[in-house]
Amino acid sequence: MEESIKNKGIFYTDIQMVSLMYDNIKEYVNTESKVLDPCCGGVGSFLLGALNKGYENIYGLDSDNNAVKVGKDIFREDVININTYDTISNSGSKILDL
Repeated sequence: MEESIKNKGIFYTDIQMVSLMYDNIKEYVNTESKVLDPCCGGVGSFLLGALNKGYENIYGLDSDNNAVKVGKDIFREDVININTYDTISNSGSKILDL
């Protein structure tokens, strides 16, 4: 992985790992449950995995405006809602209504 990406704390989760995670939680949640990836990046493995598994309420957040733009270009907004928001440095003072 490129060193500058690692220094920024940017990591990508393998889609097979994401699929396994969704397979393991399916007995606890249904496809109408809300799915939130608080640091989705541009591609959003967890968002794509949720879409592939049939989830209907999918949300992604990221502090990088460019990543959010890429995500919005990839996914239709009526399918996956992606917005700019810094979930890492937020002290919890702002509540999101998903």
